[in-house]
Amino acid sequence: LGANLQVTPMGMLYLFGGWLDFIVDGQRDGLGFAILLIAIMMIITVRSLRVGLWSMVPNLLPLLCLGGWVGLRYDAVDSDTLSIAAIAIGIGVDDTVHFLNRLRIEAGRTADPDEQVVRAWPSPAGRSS
Repeated sequence: LGANLQVTPMGMLYLFGGWLDFIVDGQRDGLGFAILLIAIMMIITVRSLRVGLWSMVPNLLPLLCLGGWVGLRYDAVDSDTLSIAAIAIGIGVDDTVHFLNRLRIEAGRTADPDEQVVRAWPSPAGRSS
């Protein structure tokens, strides 16, 4: 075939490989940007840097668990894993906002911080609060 032979990869599979890298990089950047914006919004919402940053712990814990599992089980993060991470952060933020709102309401009802948390915590199914 000679030394001047040139091979050019082509086809959909080759194109998908390049596109997938681009998609995963975009998802990773987007997830990091979303976490940063959520932290800023939580700080503004609760009007406290300390409480706002602490409120991010339950939001990031599922992501850390997912990242640890993927790191132990698989070689690399893919687009499916990043999609699951985006959904997890959304669910976590929703629950955190509801909890903090309820905690603020309970703080107006009682001065005892332990009682505030007990009242704000969602009750198990079948038990009235």
